[in-house]
Amino acid sequence: MWVQDNEIYRLQKQAPPWFAGGFGHCDRIADFVYWARQPFFSVDELTCLSIGFDPRQEIAKRIDAITAKDPHFQYQSVKFLIERHQLLTRQFNPNGYEKRVRPADFLRWVDRMEFEVHPDFLALLRKYHGPEQQRSPSRPLPKQDRREVDTIAQLFTAMAIDQLGYNPRSARSSVPREIAELASEMGLSISDDTVRKFLKLGASFIPDDWEPHNG
Repeated sequence: MWVQDNEIYRLQKQAPPWFAGGFGHCDRIADFVYWARQPFFSVDELTCLSIGFDPRQEIAKRIDAITAKDPHFQYQSVKFLIERHQLLTRQFNPNGYEKRVRPADFLRWVDRMEFEVHPDFLALLRKYHGPEQQRSPSRPLPKQDRREVDTIAQLFTAMAIDQLGYNPRSARSSVPREIAELASEMGLSISDDTVRKFLKLGASFIPDDWEPHNG
């Protein structure tokens, strides 16, 4: 029995954690293309997807119940899933309000923490939700398109100033995140950086002597 257990341990150390835990089985693998296109995720969904496991599997719906069990009666693969779920919960939903996690926020955290994610899922997340320069090579806009973008950016910035109190003279502002979160609630995936980029573009046309209204 010890020899068998030792062999299993050796294989677990060699294989990626999602395969070592049995979560890479073909009947349980997630549809990465479908899930990577989602505008937001729950922590439970991200826990499963980060190891390539389909969040619609029955075990995925019972993570909280599994977590509450005596740890002495949990398999190593289940402990691995639970620990990953706890880490993501503390980062993205510490207050337990079923908070939606935006793909762009998850990607930034993954890069900062060097958090291991199933490579197929991670690649598609970067493709659909990563910074624009990573998604596809940019092409110069025709002159007419450039004028239209400038005009739209000016309108966008003017509305942000009037409706959300955006101050283009301020070094820091929560408005880009507010706009990105509003877009996420509508099912749109727009990063804070993209919002900030167009706010700055629109603000660049504001006269130097302009001052924000107080009150």
